[in-house]
Amino acid sequence: MLSHHPAVIPAITRGPASISQSLARLASVLVLATALAGCTAARTAPVAAHEPADPNAPVASARYQPVLSGYVSQRPVGPKPWRELNERMTPKGGAQ
Repeated sequence: MLSHHPAVIPAITRGPASISQSLARLASVLVLATALAGCTAARTAPVAAHEPADPNAPVASARYQPVLSGYVSQRPVGPKPWRELNERMTPKGGAQ
């Protein structure tokens, strides 16, 4: 049994070392692939329908609209009689 001891220890310790080596290889491949992907040419997608530098390009007309258009003044009013308001809000039909 003791004669197998020197052969068993390297076999056990070799397992985790090979895992760390394979993870290191995988990490280096991923870094290399990322670096190569950064060097590729980017796709040129059209940004606008017309060239912005073209002086004959069609442009939507700008129109003026005042900031306060549609504003309605809402001033405070005097209090209304609360009894009438309360009677108007009560349910109809004799529910009490």
